Amino acid sequence: MVDGESLLRALVKADGGHADFMGCFVAGYPEANDVAMRSLLGTTSPETDDGRVLLYICPECGDIACGAYAVRVVRKIETYTWSDFAYVNGYEPPRPIASVGSFAFSTAPYQHAIKVASAL
Repeated sequence: MVDGESLLRALVKADGGHADFMGCFVAGYPEANDVAMRSLLGTTSPETDDGRVLLYICPECGDIACGAYAVRVVRKIETYTWSDFAYVNGYEPPRPIASVGSFAFSTAPYQHAIKVASAL
């Protein structure tokens, strides 16, 4: 949820695709959650070749090849910014979703929310 709105719903509506995705944090997968957390915090390289972080992934296997929604995360001293949303699958060029975002988050609450979410 961003500003009380479902981000997945906004991405699907703008992209015209399906909504069969799950968030990048999944109960029972601590290693994958740690990778996603570090990417969203900017402490490790993003999962995609074009520098985007996976937000919504395949609910069956989590493989990018099934398709995923991703975002570019920029970290500054006082904010994290999500921009340049795209549908990605790892074998075709990213499909930008220009009508969604960008979003700026204050650093401390953002880091707290990401760490809490990743601790499923």
